[in-house]
Formats: sequence, C-alpha cells, structure tokens
Amino acid sequence: EKMVQRCNIKYKTSMLQLFGFNFVIFITAVVLFLPGKSVVMCQTYKIEPPASIEIIYESKERPDLIIENSQEGLRVVQMATNPYIGSYHIYTEAQVFTPDSKRFVFNRGGNIWLCDIKDNFGLRQLTKEEGSKGPSVSPDGKWMYYIIDRTNYSEGILKLKRVSLVNFSRETLLILDGPIPGTNFKPTRIYGLTSISSDGKRLCTSAFLGDGKTKQAPWGLLVFDLENPSVKLVENPLFDGKYFNNLHPQYCRSTDPILSHDILIQHNHNSEVDETGKTIKLVGREKGADIHVIRDDGKNWRDIPIGREWESVCPGTPAVAR
Repeated sequence: EKMVQRCNIKYKTSMLQLFGFNFVIFITAVVLFLPGKSVVMCQTYKIEPPASIEIIYESKERPDLIIENSQEGLRVVQMATNPYIGSYHIYTEAQVFTPDSKRFVFNRGGNIWLCDIKDNFGLRQLTKEEGSKGPSVSPDGKWMYYIIDRTNYSEGILKLKRVSLVNFSRETLLILDGPIPGTNFKPTRIYGLTSISSDGKRLCTSAFLGDGKTKQAPWGLLVFDLENPSVKLVENPLFDGKYFNNLHPQYCRSTDPILSHDILIQHNHNSEVDETGKTIKLVGREKGADIHVIRDDGKNWRDIPIGREWESVCPGTPAVAR
C-alpha cells in the first residue's frame, strides 16, 4: 500500500495573453512524494475582481460624546451609522491601519471593509466570501491579508488570501484542505485575528488541533510564509498547545532581522474547551493567564513577568494574580 503525503506548496505567477487581454494567473504546484518518485499536481487561481466598487458615505459628527474635560479641538466622528448592519473594530494587536494612518480596515456585516478617513470617511467593502476573518495590512500598505475559514463546514478548507489596497482585486495564495504539512493535525476554529511580521514576509494565527473526540485537545500556532505561500505549525516542547485556546498571537514590531521573528502569545491556564474546541471556560480564575514569547521557528521560548505568579495581570482577562 502506497502512502501519499502532501509536503510542499509553491506559487508562481505567469502572464497569459488571451484574445488581446492580459490575465494574471496564480499557479499552485503541490508536490506529492511517493516511494521512489514525486508527482507534481498543479491548480490555477484567477485573480478575482473587487468585492464592490461602491463607496458609501454615512458618517456623522458626534459632538455629544465630547465632554468638558476633552482636549480642545477634539472631533468625534461616527463613521458607520447604518442601524441595520453591524460594524465593529478589529482588536488593536492586528495591523489594521495603512502606514499613513489615513485608512483602516474593520468588520461590517460579516465581511471586511476599508474606511478612508481622508475621503470623508468613505467605506468600501473589501471581501464578500463567507468565513472572512483575520485581516492584517502589510507594512507597505499595499495589501490586506486575510483568511477564509470554512474548516468547520462541509468544505473543510482554510484559504489564505489577500486584497490589493490599490485596485482592490483579490488573490488566493494558499488552500489547505487537509492536515498541516508535516503533521497529522487538521486545523479547525481558526482564530479571528492574525498578525503580520514587520518585514511583511510572514503571517501568524492560531487554530484548534483536536480530532472532535478528544477532551482538552491542543491548540496550535500557525505561521504562513507570504513570499512562497506555505503554512507550518510552530512546535516547541514548552508549547504543548494545552490551554492556548485564546492565543492572541502578535508579531514583534521591531524591524531587527532577529527580533522580527518573535511572537507574543497568551496562555489561559485551566481554561476548558469541549471536544470540538468550543470554549467552556475562557480562563481559570485560580491560575489566570500569562504571557510568553516564542520565535516563529519554535525556538527561544521566554516567559514574560505578567500574570500568575507576578503582581501584574493580563488586561482583558479575569486573571487573578497571586
């Protein structure tokens, strides 16, 4: 019986001339290793048009939110005012602003939108795929990377995509429809946040690694290579995935070539999840949460003196310091 393992995914770009028009096609080369030989299977992904060309203006001034002690000249604007469409911010650990701070992304109606502050807070829809989550704007402001999570549905797939912040076209970079390469883990419940490295070459997030039957199954830290699209599971003996159900991974913002590989992660001790990864208890009050740092290659694990045995606690969690 021959065993087939998908071990590597590489992407190349080619330009095709068809009926006088240029089309950019992304080619995915999936390399499969068989005993004594390898087989290459290719799949193409066409560039998708913008999710929408419409720009919506619905902002309004909110002087009622300014109080006596507010800074002089302060202006408060509510950019999204449609009461029938839910809009909310993305956690601030994600890179949501362009470098000039004039545009930022946010969640609206189950998709990711762009707000252009300079253009009178104009709103443009960037995605329209079900399961869009985890946006991160590249350091140069040219792209927004995001994930399509259909791992808990019949499709059972995870997609890494990006949208141009220049012409707003969308591109598929990677599709994972099986275990993480080099492991037996098929990720589900992809975390709703991502973080991009300061050099724009890597993206991290987390996922549940359970099989749907095991209690307190582990969670994992995933790192995507954005230059040669691929995904790997970060592994370290001190990082067993237990109680890491709310990882909040954050890449170091330093541009130092060594420090830019560091990722800050949160450890929710004594949290509880069921066999499917659904959270039952976010964090145990008796032990609380603490913070660690690990390189994206799994090396150099460090403990940060916040939470648990230390006097300072992690903001935003019901941790109790001893």
